[in-house]
Amino acid sequence: MTDGPFRLLSWTPGQTMVLERNPYYYRRGLPYLDRLTFDFGVDPSVGVLRVEAGQADLVGDGIPAADYLQLRSSPQWSADVATRPAIGVYLLALNTRVAPFNNLKVRQAVEMAINKRHLLQLLNGRGVVANGILPTTLPGFDGRDIPDLYPYDPAKARALLRAAGFPHGFSTTLGLGSELAGGDAIGTEVQADLRAVGIRVTLKPLPSEATAIANMPMTTYTWFMDYPDPADFVDGFTSCSAAVVGGSNPAFLCDHALDAAANAARPLPLGPARVAAYRRIDLEVMRDAAYVPLYYPLFTFFHSSRLRGYYVNLAWFPADYTTLSLAP
Repeated sequence: MTDGPFRLLSWTPGQTMVLERNPYYYRRGLPYLDRLTFDFGVDPSVGVLRVEAGQADLVGDGIPAADYLQLRSSPQWSADVATRPAIGVYLLALNTRVAPFNNLKVRQAVEMAINKRHLLQLLNGRGVVANGILPTTLPGFDGRDIPDLYPYDPAKARALLRAAGFPHGFSTTLGLGSELAGGDAIGTEVQADLRAVGIRVTLKPLPSEATAIANMPMTTYTWFMDYPDPADFVDGFTSCSAAVVGGSNPAFLCDHALDAAANAARPLPLGPARVAAYRRIDLEVMRDAAYVPLYYPLFTFFHSSRLRGYYVNLAWFPADYTTLSLAP
């Protein structure tokens, strides 16, 4: 399939994948490892225990909040905790094709009902509160001044629900993508905050990171940089072309004016005009309120002491396996 450093040796879908060194890899002497084994569906806390016991070398889903402080304060393990600000955003996707989220006021109510700062406390402060879909860590977007259209305001959220025709709230379902680090904490916070304004939420684990599911009212969602440009985010999960079942737009947001603005911004040369164009698009995405940006995360990964050459790669996470090796 590729000319990469490893080739597929075996694969049991949903359970295990084994890769072996590609002897024809074009970079002479690489990779260092002869074989890689990936175990899927392992709870991250169990993964931490496996690394501590010498049964694994890397927890691929990041470090759960319950384990993070213990590992960071441990004289034995703190040196094996790797961190780096991510170029990504954690969000809620509100399905604009499923009632009542086809109502803008309902979506705005959800935006204002969630206490993002408290959520970050549950996650050990591993991130920055998000006001928009474009991370502040994107090149050119450091310190950007995007207004917070939806500050935390439960009273205003309840007023918006009344105006939308839901004075007593409603019941709905939130799908939790299993690959979302901190997903349990996110689900718990969202469920509690929405209950406080009258929205009763049932949490439903999903088998993998969520794609667009036709009848799922809300889903947790993440988007991390594929290439260092705002077009990767805007084209990736806000475009009409991605608003299809199984696509990368789980909110099914289709705003033709947004698509036109993205088409105009994409060919602009790097520089202030291009950044300004994408800032305007970010603001328009927030006015649609189909996505609730929660926070821009801090990557945290835990690896074994014998793993050499590990660093947090912003494009290939949890690792670029090409240059990893094991101490004898």
